[in-house]
Amino acid sequence: MKPIFSNKGVTIGWKKENIIYDINGNPRAFINKDSIFNYNGNYIGRLQNGYIREKFGNAAGFLEHAENGPIKPIIKISNVPPIPKITPIQPIISIPPIPSIPSYNWSSLK
Repeated sequence: MKPIFSNKGVTIGWKKENIIYDINGNPRAFINKDSIFNYNGNYIGRLQNGYIREKFGNAAGFLEHAENGPIKPIIKISNVPPIPKITPIQPIISIPPIPSIPSYNWSSLK
């Protein structure tokens, strides 16, 4: 599992293959192509160049190799990855919107 970091450099979740888990190992979203959907099938953002971007194009998190986005903070040491919980069946997904232009800003979403 790869850690997902916040704009403060703290681990806020985990990515394993095409699944995004919260800090406790609960599956919260999945990636289809570059689009990110929740388990209700709603589009919530995209993964682009290692940055997780919300609907408006601002970075909400990042993977260690992220590039072409806002300045990354110093990464804090991650905890040991949790044991992932069972992943729900992926729902029928909505059609993703035309992606917003990626910004060099951090999202205000928490």
